[in-house]
Amino acid sequence: LTLPAYAIKRFKQYRLQLFDKQLPDMLLALSSALRAGSGVQNALRLFAEDSPAPLSQELGLLVREQRLGLSFEQALDNLGQRMPSESTQLMVSSLKIAQQTGGNLANALERIAATLRSSLQIHGRIKALTSQGKMQAWVMSLLPVLLLFVLNYLDPEAMQYLWNSWVGWSVLTLILFLEGLGMWMIRKIVAIDV
Repeated sequence: LTLPAYAIKRFKQYRLQLFDKQLPDMLLALSSALRAGSGVQNALRLFAEDSPAPLSQELGLLVREQRLGLSFEQALDNLGQRMPSESTQLMVSSLKIAQQTGGNLANALERIAATLRSSLQIHGRIKALTSQGKMQAWVMSLLPVLLLFVLNYLDPEAMQYLWNSWVGWSVLTLILFLEGLGMWMIRKIVAIDV
């Protein structure tokens, strides 16, 4: 019953990560378009046509919302709600501030793109460094279960006490609890929030 909700949650996370990876390049291209004399909305319309998904889908929806009569700021707010990440919020805030007060938007977008790119590099490095700990968690959790079945196959008479007595079941329950606790602790240790 929980599998569809879990699959949708994972798909949304994957889509958001892919959007965040595409965002720095789009911001640099938007900055270049602004320096060349193009308007923000025209440049976003071009990126909606030429960019890969999900960036093209989200920018296309932003452009369509404007065609239907929403203000640029409201369309940006909707984009921020659809893609709830720090990167998107930073881009939305800078575009809204530039729309209201003016200023050198091209320089601001370049700085945001550089910040987002370095943030993505740091996240990638942390993911690479913590992957060994995550793999160790899986190996250490699955090894006792595998050993239990191997011992049951090799010597079923000795393992009979584990399967057919209340003491054996209580030991199995304790093992499962400690395995789950160990897995949770390892995941907490390697989950580094930047």
